[in-house]
Amino acid sequence: MKEIMTAREVAMYLRVHVRTIYRWAKIGEMPSRRVGGSWRFMKKDVDSWLSETEYSATHGKTSTKV
Repeated sequence: MKEIMTAREVAMYLRVHVRTIYRWAKIGEMPSRRVGGSWRFMKKDVDSWLSETEYSATHGKTSTKV
């Protein structure tokens, strides 16, 4: 897997619809950057975000993420 991913690649990686990725990026739920009008995602940041989201869900923490 590439280190820098597009929204479509992140969607395939997380097995969600690409519109969900765009929505999360736009509202700041998911770590992302705009590069020349396109969203880009660092794989390590997506993995960290996913781990934090899973930890919050399994430990009863309230979170606005996913």
